[in-house]
Amino acid sequence: MAELAFTDCTLTTGDNAVWGGRLTGPMALRLARRLGRAGLAAIEVLDPETIAACIRRGENPWRRVEDIAAACPGTPLRARISPLTAHGAGGHDVLDAQDLAEWARRLAGAGVDEILCDDPLDAPGRLAAMLASVRAAGARPLAVLDFEAGADDAAHAARAAELVQAGAEGVQLCDEAGTLTTDRLPGLLAALEGALDGGALSLHPGCASGLGPQVAFAALAAGVERLDVALPSLANGPSLPSALNLLRGAPAAGVEATGPDMAALQAAEDWLAEAAAREGWQPSSPWNFDLAPWIHRLPGAALAPLEELHEQGGLLHPFAHEAARVAREAGALPPRPPFAAAIARQALWHVTGRGGERWARIHPVLARAVRGAHGALPGAPAPELAARLGRIGADTAPPAPLTGGLEHRIGGPATGATAPDGYAETSPAEALALGLLAHMGAGGFAHVAVTGPGLSISLSSSTPGGRDA
Repeated sequence: MAELAFTDCTLTTGDNAVWGGRLTGPMALRLARRLGRAGLAAIEVLDPETIAACIRRGENPWRRVEDIAAACPGTPLRARISPLTAHGAGGHDVLDAQDLAEWARRLAGAGVDEILCDDPLDAPGRLAAMLASVRAAGARPLAVLDFEAGADDAAHAARAAELVQAGAEGVQLCDEAGTLTTDRLPGLLAALEGALDGGALSLHPGCASGLGPQVAFAALAAGVERLDVALPSLANGPSLPSALNLLRGAPAAGVEATGPDMAALQAAEDWLAEAAAREGWQPSSPWNFDLAPWIHRLPGAALAPLEELHEQGGLLHPFAHEAARVAREAGALPPRPPFAAAIARQALWHVTGRGGERWARIHPVLARAVRGAHGALPGAPAPELAARLGRIGADTAPPAPLTGGLEHRIGGPATGATAPDGYAETSPAEALALGLLAHMGAGGFAHVAVTGPGLSISLSSSTPGGRDA
């Protein structure tokens, strides 16, 4: 009987794709405590998008990881790093080798065991340097292999072999657009296993096309070592398959195996669903099957914020074709972060006419990419776009220092101070008391009392109007 190995990505892919990175430090810590009891192969705790969300809230991303590591002894933690940023503040579109090495050291020092290295532009030598930095920091170096539906199995196997040769101890087959199919999976897995030379293989099966759960079940039946999943509230749709759904359905798929503790995962999901209800956040839901992802190839996280695409009216396929055209005209940009969201937004401007005529308005990330800020692109930009942008070529001025250090170079400049250490967790009773206190101060109540099973709260103001409550 095999053992199912799940890496839970609720705190990263799930939160970023569905809720735009709203899970705060205290929420992430409470959820991680429950996940740490489930016997998972790993918990993914940080990626560039999560760091950016922390910075926007003024939170310390490194302390977030330290707190989770302390709360989950015995459960490996995973993080993802990339040299390319989306913000461009102060010229920081590409992190240098020193920044990447420091990033790896901070993650390892905070308790991260595995670090995924991801370079969407596959710059020669850059990925090997990243992997070496991870190994030097004391973490396990892994590499991302992007699945491309239009490339054959041999091409994927050749790239996997290159990643192993560059120093990766394992490879993640990443299908954020959800274009991998059950028919394609067996041959691709066989080709990859032959190329990895004993290296570990994991699968990141996106659900944007609606096929992610099917592919996940097929991968389990085929014996894939590791599978990326999320809790139901943040699974499916733009995210990853549901861990609980896979566990319940494994026997029906012919997979007789032990796996993570279902009761512990259910407890984590129950807490997450309750927290979302308190905050008014909508849980994720499956997206209908569609062929559009094979055209635009964008990850679900780039599509989720575009409300027009999820309304009735037939906009999805015109958008898909325009997104593919935008990526091609912008220098054959890979439809992956940090370019994916910009490609999606630019395509939406074009199909809705909100940006005027095509390329009259140019997304800043695409403008910087076409000008060479991220390095050499796979193709040449369209002449019309190049003419609109004028100067083509990377900036020669050195990057300007950003206040706050490495985390700001990764996630962008902060709007406020970054919290130095720790998070004050608030119990439900404390949260209720704080809410009542705020209402007293705003509404002029002199006395407020709440009673319930095991609960008694009484607040009084010492001055008329309650303003000092």
